[in-house]
Amino acid sequence: MTEALSPTRKRIAFIGILIINFFAMFLISGVGVYSYTVADVFDNISSVSMIFTLECVARGVAIPMGGKIGDRIGHKKLFLFSVTLYILCYAVAACAPSFWVFTIARMLSGFAWGLFMMNGFVLLSAIFGQAEAPKYSGYNQSLTTVAMIIAAPIAGVVCAINWRLQFFVALIVMVIGLLLCAYGIPTIPPKTGDGSKIDLPGVIATAITLIPFSLAMNWGSTYGWTNPLILALMGIALVGLIALVIAERKASDPVFPAKLFKNRYYLCILLLMLIYSIGNGAGNYGPTYAQMMLGASSTVAGLLNVPGLLIAVVLTTLFGNYAAKTGKYKGMVMVWAIAALAGGLIWIFLGNVDPQMGLILLFVGATPIAAVNSVNQIAPYTYPMVILEPQDLATGLAFMGLAGALGSTISGGLCGAIMNSSSGLLGVFKVPLVCAVLMLICALMFKDRKNK
Repeated sequence: MTEALSPTRKRIAFIGILIINFFAMFLISGVGVYSYTVADVFDNISSVSMIFTLECVARGVAIPMGGKIGDRIGHKKLFLFSVTLYILCYAVAACAPSFWVFTIARMLSGFAWGLFMMNGFVLLSAIFGQAEAPKYSGYNQSLTTVAMIIAAPIAGVVCAINWRLQFFVALIVMVIGLLLCAYGIPTIPPKTGDGSKIDLPGVIATAITLIPFSLAMNWGSTYGWTNPLILALMGIALVGLIALVIAERKASDPVFPAKLFKNRYYLCILLLMLIYSIGNGAGNYGPTYAQMMLGASSTVAGLLNVPGLLIAVVLTTLFGNYAAKTGKYKGMVMVWAIAALAGGLIWIFLGNVDPQMGLILLFVGATPIAAVNSVNQIAPYTYPMVILEPQDLATGLAFMGLAGALGSTISGGLCGAIMNSSSGLLGVFKVPLVCAVLMLICALMFKDRKNK
């Protein structure tokens, strides 16, 4: 049984989790700025993409494992261990004497992030109860959205002074957050289950599937989709997938429990998460389009998603409170799909107008898509609290995180292929519309369910 907490310990635990998540997102979201500074300082601009790619791959591998490992050793233990590892990795990155020391340290930090991020939601449920957890998840996600907004501008200012400075400051504050979490978070007993061991073959097969697939998606547009390296990576991923299916059929406590995917309520929200992540990833090419095709400055291009994300900060808190009070998600999910559809429809006119009007359409289309990041921050991470049994929650949340990571990975490969086709960069902006239509279909099929 989870230990009872006093109101003071609950507040301390929550503040600690907020600090950890805020600064983790701050460091992740600023990478688009400081990575180029780091690569330039170490005279390795040609390899800058590895800073993004390896960290994303490590996150994708760790996320599906986090829930199961947390169940086995205890979610508090895993959270504290992985946050400590995250801090140590970024400490190494901050003191890195070379490009590859920085890149590998950041890759390991991605693995640590994948372990603790989803477990944070499990801990919020343990601290506040499944009924109240959506409200506090809303506060948490609102703060991480703020981190996403301010990370790049602050990184730009700090890098002009010393790129290492932002890491040192963030890590000092994260250590304080770690101490608060160590004191405030309750001890959650490990899941004993039926005595079966952790599904090691499933874990290995997951890594064999996700690592080469993610690398192929990231490198396909650079090396060419018929390049022997890309074909080999995709072949290895296919072998890994086959091995994963076989391993999961034999496992007594599988990494990918089939019963979750048989739950139509859960499957619907999982698909919405995946599809939105693909469409939203395509929208990340907006700043590039603004500069390359419309002649906008980097300053203007960098503001593209700011209006929508500012709206998302407010909506995330409102949606979190609404979900906690009513347990209803249907209206929220419909807003998610309709707003994404509105943005996608606006963007299909980009190629038919002059640059000034094109820039206006780019901003107008980006605003609703970015604003409903608020739903993306709430529904996939709190709806499982309503529809899943407590023993399935950690695994269910882990797969929500994996869907988001896979969506971004797929989007990168898909958009890279489109950019190198006859459609060019403009063709990328058809992807959000296609994804929004698929989201609307899923949203219409979505149903609320309050009783597990």
